[in-house]
Amino acid sequence: METKKSQELELGKSLREFKGVFGHVVALVTLLIPLLMFYWTVFGISDVMVQRATYLMITLALCFIVFPFGKGSPKRRPSVVDWILIAGAVAGSLYIVFNYKELIIRLSALNRWDVFFGSIMILLGLEVGRRGLGYMLPALGAFFILYAFFGPYFPGLLGHRGFSIQVIVTQIYCAMEGYYGMATAFMVKYVVMFIIFGAFLERSGAG
Repeated sequence: METKKSQELELGKSLREFKGVFGHVVALVTLLIPLLMFYWTVFGISDVMVQRATYLMITLALCFIVFPFGKGSPKRRPSVVDWILIAGAVAGSLYIVFNYKELIIRLSALNRWDVFFGSIMILLGLEVGRRGLGYMLPALGAFFILYAFFGPYFPGLLGHRGFSIQVIVTQIYCAMEGYYGMATAFMVKYVVMFIIFGAFLERSGAG
């Protein structure tokens, strides 16, 4: 129990604190998530990839805003590195939003732009994991990605024929098994709505 409390306190210390105009901007961006969830719940949306990619885009951008790159990063505003990573997350997500139908058709033959944006998003996912959860989980994820690619070089039973970068990008970024699979779907459909409802109860005093 003490370990959990210390981890929560350490996490709180590492978060940025925004005030003034920029604080209001961050609050508005954060407000986009419950507004979108409400809209999707009430009016529905047929394109689930658009839904999931939009949610992931906002979430990644907020993570880069709230969690600093390192101890020397600014505490009151995002750094230049953060803005570059936010731009990458927005570009990679919008690429899915506008091209996912074509991507599904050419999953077995991705073009260079598919691989480019997919590789960027994979690296951004690892970086978000590092900022929010520490080095262990993203290091484990990076190991298995490298294991998939360098399988022929592993000895004995660990070795396998290996997977191309196109196959890896397809599974993680282009198809509905990785970023836009069950975990994101569950967040969009259920978890976020329960969090919003719980926050409303807490603020209203009913909690």
